[in-house]
Amino acid sequence: MPINDFIISSLNVREDEIKSIDTYVKDGVITIELELISNTRDCPYCSGPLKIKDYRKTKIIIGDFNNHQTVVIHKKCRYVCKECNKTLTKKSPLCFKNTNISFSVIQAIMNDLRYVNETIVSIAERYHLSCTTIQKYADSFLIVPRLKLSESIGLDEIHSIPLTKRNSSYLGVIVDNINRDLLELLPSRSKDELRRYFSTIPKEERLKVKYVTTDLWRPYKDISNIYLPNAKVCADPFHVIKNLNEPFNKFRVSIMNQKDKNSTAYYLLKNWWKLLLSDEYDFDINANGSYNKVFGQYMNYYELRKEILKIDDNLYKAYELKEEFRSFIKDTEAYEAEVMHDEVLNDFIEADLPCYKEFIKTIKSWKEEIINSFDKPYDNRKQSNALAENINSKIQKMISVSNGLTNYERTRARALYILNKRVHYSISDTFKSNKVKGRTRGKYNK
Repeated sequence: MPINDFIISSLNVREDEIKSIDTYVKDGVITIELELISNTRDCPYCSGPLKIKDYRKTKIIIGDFNNHQTVVIHKKCRYVCKECNKTLTKKSPLCFKNTNISFSVIQAIMNDLRYVNETIVSIAERYHLSCTTIQKYADSFLIVPRLKLSESIGLDEIHSIPLTKRNSSYLGVIVDNINRDLLELLPSRSKDELRRYFSTIPKEERLKVKYVTTDLWRPYKDISNIYLPNAKVCADPFHVIKNLNEPFNKFRVSIMNQKDKNSTAYYLLKNWWKLLLSDEYDFDINANGSYNKVFGQYMNYYELRKEILKIDDNLYKAYELKEEFRSFIKDTEAYEAEVMHDEVLNDFIEADLPCYKEFIKTIKSWKEEIINSFDKPYDNRKQSNALAENINSKIQKMISVSNGLTNYERTRARALYILNKRVHYSISDTFKSNKVKGRTRGKYNK
């Protein structure tokens, strides 16, 4: 029978170990009454002969069969020793002592915890268990050791006030750029927390790190220079460009706000600003356009952008500088990066546009790290924090689908389990809980 095959595959028993089996449906639940063949002969205390005392029934959850909740009523035999009179019950091969969840269900739960879209609630509902039970298994069986650093690591952060330490709003994220997975999730991105983490790692291991990719947050660079002295710190190109686009866009808005709201200049700067920032548009001068009511003619993206850049000479100058820097980041090779960096920097300085004052300071102070990012030691890829950003989005998704998480230890273990193939689980009969202790409840006065 299919149901019998399901039972044998779901439980830790062989067909020749089954003495009797009976299946029926009660209140929509498939119930299987099961008795195993006993091979208990002698008393483990005195080696005396045993006799049957009575039978006890235990309900064990084994998962769903054909979308129906299924349980096993295990009929266990209790024995009494004829000589020492001690009573014993044979250990069930179906589940741990003092639990009623089969090993196969526990294994399925641990496998489900590997998926970012799964929540504790969704897993609990699937196996007809409480969220506390699912969390207990996660706390007990996820094995999360300190993972070794690789030759190239990335430092980043993720915003989550409920999960971070006091006076901090960012978790620290460390990724392995070689193996393409998450290395660590720290309770804070602060300098003290980064110092604590790296100081626990053997010096020999830290000296093997050759590259550190990071955004433009100064403590990342400072900590890397102290604890990873052999590593080149590389500024993430995306964040460098972001620091360029933001002042340019603010400048665009400031010009727009000076224009009459009924003017074509205001219309262009308000509605077509993405043409100055995005690469997703076709800027072929001969591309087909669409009819524009404001201009009363057909216009393509190239022509619209051209009209925008006519609005203000300084806007045109700022745009040209922005595109020059983006071209430098995109097209330059490592051997010419320093020369090109200095040429572009000089163009920004000579233009003397107030909107780029802070950006000039940024590319001056991060010159070495920007140049280092052009190295391509692995898979012909420039150094960037793209992996860290990708992993951050998955952690955010895990937090989001769970409607927010507040327990850092549990979140860290689950994130590493999902995002690092070297993190596994190990099922045992030892249980623990990482529940955070709250405040002691006061007296209740009715």
